Amino acid sequence: MPPKKTNKAAAKKVATEEKDDEVEAMNEEVKDDEDNDGSGRGKRQRREFKHYEPDDFTMISHNATIKAAALEEGRGTKLVDIECVKASIDKYKLNSDEFTNAYKFLFSRGVSNKKIMKQKLLEFNGYLPLVPEDQKKEQQEDEDENIETKYATKAFKMNVSQIKTLCEFFAVDLRGEDGKTLNKEKMIDRLLDFLSSPEESMVKEKVSSCTKKKAAPAPATKSKKKSPIKKRKSVTKNADPFSLLKDHKKGEDPSDAAIRQWVKAYIVCVDLDTATTKDAIAIASAKFGVEMKDKKARIKQLLGM
Repeated sequence: MPPKKTNKAAAKKVATEEKDDEVEAMNEEVKDDEDNDGSGRGKRQRREFKHYEPDDFTMISHNATIKAAALEEGRGTKLVDIECVKASIDKYKLNSDEFTNAYKFLFSRGVSNKKIMKQKLLEFNGYLPLVPEDQKKEQQEDEDENIETKYATKAFKMNVSQIKTLCEFFAVDLRGEDGKTLNKEKMIDRLLDFLSSPEESMVKEKVSSCTKKKAAPAPATKSKKKSPIKKRKSVTKNADPFSLLKDHKKGEDPSDAAIRQWVKAYIVCVDLDTATTKDAIAIASAKFGVEMKDKKARIKQLLGM
């Protein structure tokens, strides 16, 4: 039997199909290689991490409020616990100038959240901080003097109307012993005596009459107010606040306490709106009889310039 003839066309078709399959396989390998990083290793699959998202945003907001309202503990009574003062503060709108100015006087700057501002005001219990048990008396007096000078400087920069508004905001009693209105210096004394360590005995009236615009002075009320005020002044103020200035000998370097006393006298006698640091240094040099340029930073700090 003669050999069977091969169908060349069919063989060619099969070969072509096999070649196409090989080309397609090669193309798949090339595509896989393109996904590699060139080192022969496959591309590392990126791991998915779930970003932390707090579930309770209310708690975060609450914690932020507490942090913003945190205050250094003072030596007096919290304003929220002095009913007459709290009633006075509650009368003012949160966006009023009186409210903002009172806050800035105590804390130097305002915050955007008015409710936090009011909370801090009501929690305030004095700008003189509590004294640590291990702190020396001299160190405490120096620190108190620095703080007092800072607030006195701010107060003397204000006019009588502004001081009076602050006193009314904090319900500070402004009546003199003879019923006459106090001058600026005495108003500042009353205001700072109260804000340094708030006590109920320093405010206008007791709770029953704190909302009245005018109250008839009763003898019993006067007698109650006289003794605390005198007692407070005897504790917080020296008999002569400028004794170091009077005893200082010209030509000697002044102590820091003497410089603080000079600053107190300077802010009473000079218009700080027009005065410059250069003027203050020149006057201090003439007063103490020594060049005070090296004390410029300290004087500038005490003057709040």
